[in-house]
Amino acid sequence: IKENKLSPLIGKMSYACVIDKIFSASAKPFNLSNYFDNFNKRLPVFTYFGKISQMKKTFAFVEAASSLPKGKFYLLFVTEKGPLHIQLKNLLAKFGLRDNSCLLPFQPPWKIPSIMAASICIVAPESEETPYLPEGTHGSKICLEAMLCARCAIIGEVMSKKIFYSRCKDKEHFLVVNPHNIKDFTRKLRLIVDNPSLAYRIGKQARKFLDSKLFLFDDFVNLFIQNLKLTILKANE
Repeated sequence: IKENKLSPLIGKMSYACVIDKIFSASAKPFNLSNYFDNFNKRLPVFTYFGKISQMKKTFAFVEAASSLPKGKFYLLFVTEKGPLHIQLKNLLAKFGLRDNSCLLPFQPPWKIPSIMAASICIVAPESEETPYLPEGTHGSKICLEAMLCARCAIIGEVMSKKIFYSRCKDKEHFLVVNPHNIKDFTRKLRLIVDNPSLAYRIGKQARKFLDSKLFLFDDFVNLFIQNLKLTILKANE
């Protein structure tokens, strides 16, 4: 498979631009005042994308946020409906976080950059995939999308050592958290509440890092080719 069949832009644009031009620092922020009562745009917004699950550490995030000063931040969840949605609402109420939280249903992909632009930090604390998925089978793109939008991301410790994330640095391109250590998780969130400029600086550095790393796209192309080869071998067994 020739590389130009996979992307005609290879070698001409940065990896960040190849992924998606829509994910950029210039995305127009989502209007959150329609979803929070008496919304104060000066307060930081922590945003979570994806399903509600133990693997994605949704409940660990809520527990960590419960130790932050009340009324000093917002929590935004873009997630599923159903029984787990109700469980999440109940947990937020239990910790006294319901009034400054909002649960949106899943949004179309083209709206995600604007939601990220309205957030100070994207929280994606999932770490190891076991025992929920086979080891080595999962690599989240949520932090990548946040970095493309020049937004600070909180990433799980194990995930931070996977794929291209392993070339990034903690506190420079994102914040690494051990989601099993709730006190550590709270400390990382509090860093942003107490010093929002830190989050903005990390986000800008993350985007700059992606723009400078053309070789990252080659890594993903090679991985894609390897997966195709493995699929062909299995099909012929």
